[in-house]
Amino acid sequence: MKLGIIGFGPRGLYSLERLIFSSVKENKFNNLYITIFESGDHLGVGKAWELNQSNTNWINISDHALQNLKGRASIKYTDVTIPLFPSYSKWCINNHLLINIDADKDVYPPRSQMGRYLNERATSIIKPLLKTRRLDLVKTRVKNIEYLASGLTVTDYKKGQWKFDECLVTIGHQPTKLTNDEKNNIHHSKANDCTYIHSPYKIDITHEVKGSSNIAILGYGLTMIDITRILLSKVKGRFSKRNESYLLEYSLEETCNLKIIPYSLDGLPCVPKPYGRKVDNNFEPSTVQKNQFELELNDTLGTKDNIDSSEFLLNSFSKIAATIFLNDENLFCKTSLTHENIRSLTKQWLKDTETKHHLILNINLPPRDYMVACVEMAKGIRKFTLDFTIGQIWRQLQPLMYRIFAYSKLSDKIMKEIIDIDERTKRYSYGPPVESILQLIALNDCNILDLSFVKDPSITQNKKGWELLKNGKRIECSALINTVLEAPAIKEINSDIIKGLRKQKLIEEVADGLGAKTQPNGLLKNKKSYNISLLGRNAKGNVLGTDAILECFSPEIEDWAQALVSRT
Repeated sequence: MKLGIIGFGPRGLYSLERLIFSSVKENKFNNLYITIFESGDHLGVGKAWELNQSNTNWINISDHALQNLKGRASIKYTDVTIPLFPSYSKWCINNHLLINIDADKDVYPPRSQMGRYLNERATSIIKPLLKTRRLDLVKTRVKNIEYLASGLTVTDYKKGQWKFDECLVTIGHQPTKLTNDEKNNIHHSKANDCTYIHSPYKIDITHEVKGSSNIAILGYGLTMIDITRILLSKVKGRFSKRNESYLLEYSLEETCNLKIIPYSLDGLPCVPKPYGRKVDNNFEPSTVQKNQFELELNDTLGTKDNIDSSEFLLNSFSKIAATIFLNDENLFCKTSLTHENIRSLTKQWLKDTETKHHLILNINLPPRDYMVACVEMAKGIRKFTLDFTIGQIWRQLQPLMYRIFAYSKLSDKIMKEIIDIDERTKRYSYGPPVESILQLIALNDCNILDLSFVKDPSITQNKKGWELLKNGKRIECSALINTVLEAPAIKEINSDIIKGLRKQKLIEEVADGLGAKTQPNGLLKNKKSYNISLLGRNAKGNVLGTDAILECFSPEIEDWAQALVSRT
């Protein structure tokens, strides 16, 4: 069998590993001829984990949680020996990047560090496979996959062609069609003396905004934090601990006219993860609770014909959330509400995170006060509100939910409901380290970060750039940076490879705003093709979790590999 793997980031890497394992186990390795297509400079890293990105771009998952990124056992088969490769934690220890994995303080290293791990892991399997001549590596960008009765033809942008029996597409994040506002901003920046940046990770931002003093940032999430730290390289200053306080201060070594103005629809920041194991343990469900949660969901899914909403998930989750929240009033906000009352409020908040209640942190607090409150809860020096508690428990149960809802055969409507709930909680479950929010507070205190316009300001264009208006206050910005990550909506994706598959009617969407329908073995689900597989974020809707690094090493990839080997 001739197999083409399109894209070789973390998910492509793990797909290759599992495929080799399965083929060797079934004594079918010699039946495989694999060609990998990758246009990036480094194998195994994708866009998120590039080696040459700024060290100010931090991983938002702790070293403790990354212990679940297991290593690879060695593989031996007649003419090939692939060495074992350690787990991420072991690799860090071997490279003196991590000393004590069991320390209470969590470590959030630069994303390029994960990139080094992935690249070394990829290189360690690619090199021996190349020697067998059963694997070929083509450094090019694929434009199209054409489905024919005789097989598949892959074409790149240089008009090179390759023929395959099967293809696996693991291309990750793809550009989407520009909105009218985005087109407007691009045209406006070209016609006037101002700068609009649509894809900030693809260029040298500091060079592009050189000369700009007021810089607006669309988006108030993790990417905004990355971009803010990159922009700080324009000035001379440093963060330090404030005397007798957990807060930081930012000291300037020279006069600075840089002002960063973030904004979003809701004006709410990411919520920092608990600082250290001791605080985080307060939100970890017991083994009994986890087992009961899994059993209840699986039992309900076994009678899926009777499921008409996502209420079954909310019922099971709210029982755990209420029990944990009421377990210790010295740590959690005091309340006279009953267990049933808390369950009801939990479900209400998960459906609408703008729900108001005295147990829920007021989202209308001034932006700085809101961030301080979140930091204090993350550090365990302020009583935990119900929303903070729900968000952290959801994070603890997320890996379990990702497995349970992968190819669960729920209706598209209900799966979309569950995905929407998961997306709403990501402000908590995918939150940054405390240090990131402390830096934002310090930058606000020294007037570099202006939070006056953070919630849905009015925006107008002029010859000098963009003017933001909020509560009678105005500010003019000569640069605007878009940090909003596009959703994996198949209908909106603007890359040639996805558009080509759609044109051939090889892709059907799960639901509006979601990815392509696939089968549990990874094959695209349509009426024409049975030999194109798609894994990753562009299949969101068949699976719940796609973006986290650990999901690039998920059991669903092993299912794909075993199924392909069975067809070999």
